[in-house]
Amino acid sequence: MLSLSSSAFLRLLRSLAEQAGCDTGMLPAAGSSDRQTLRHTLQRFFDLTPAQAEAFLPESAVTLDEWVVTLSAENASLSTLWLYELAAAGAFRFELPAQHPHRVEDLGEEARALDSLLSPTATPRTLVHWLSPQTAEGFVLTMLLPEQAEWRSLSLFDHAGALHTLTPGDAVVTSADGWHQLAQRLPSLPVGITAIATEPLAVKTYRTLLAKGVAQVIELHCQPETGVLAARRSQQAPFELLSHWHPTESDDFLLRVTSGEPREVRLSQPLYWVGGRHFLTTPPAEASPSRVKKQNAAQSRVTAA
Repeated sequence: MLSLSSSAFLRLLRSLAEQAGCDTGMLPAAGSSDRQTLRHTLQRFFDLTPAQAEAFLPESAVTLDEWVVTLSAENASLSTLWLYELAAAGAFRFELPAQHPHRVEDLGEEARALDSLLSPTATPRTLVHWLSPQTAEGFVLTMLLPEQAEWRSLSLFDHAGALHTLTPGDAVVTSADGWHQLAQRLPSLPVGITAIATEPLAVKTYRTLLAKGVAQVIELHCQPETGVLAARRSQQAPFELLSHWHPTESDDFLLRVTSGEPREVRLSQPLYWVGGRHFLTTPPAEASPSRVKKQNAAQSRVTAA
């Protein structure tokens, strides 16, 4: 069951409509090619059958809000989402080239795991996000997590001044490119906030954020087919799996436990384990070819001596 408020549904549909070339709240004319393109986009995204598309996206609708009402009323029927794989070209441009199926139940489990990670107290917070909600990590972080944690949610796409409303304890989430832009362009950042990055940051960006007043930086490890796998609070530390993920004997598979049911999931990128639930995304330095060559050369010098 996809549990989203009507306002969240509207934000999501507006994002999908903009991608399909419809940038107003009015739907294209019934029977037009633009209308069919938008319906096809939504049918694919929500994994609707032709009968469901007819019922949930009626041709009689005039505004996007009308489709929001019918989809919200039938959210129990939505069990799979085809979320996009993001191809970024800087913080201000991105493409959504490929889609991957994600079970709604798995996405909800991910939101609960992130809530547990990011919400040590019940204090109300604001989450400002600069992400597409159409990717796995973007959907969970901008749509599901704020509702799960009961946080106020603001998008920088819609609220350019959202950063100025933040107080200590609030959080901002964006990509590495997004944080690079914010670190470069802003003379300072709200003091005491948490910076969440959907991928590892460049060392210079990481240090700049801390120097400009950020309380902590949390980096996530995400893969397109699986969403958010793990997090770390220091660049000196390995990533730690979120609570619903469990290691296997293989570097290429994980177990995902949703509602007590374990399922083996193949990864698109291998993990390099350094502990029971901790891993690196690249081979440990000790095992790198350059390090091995240096060690061999040193041993040869010692032997020659």
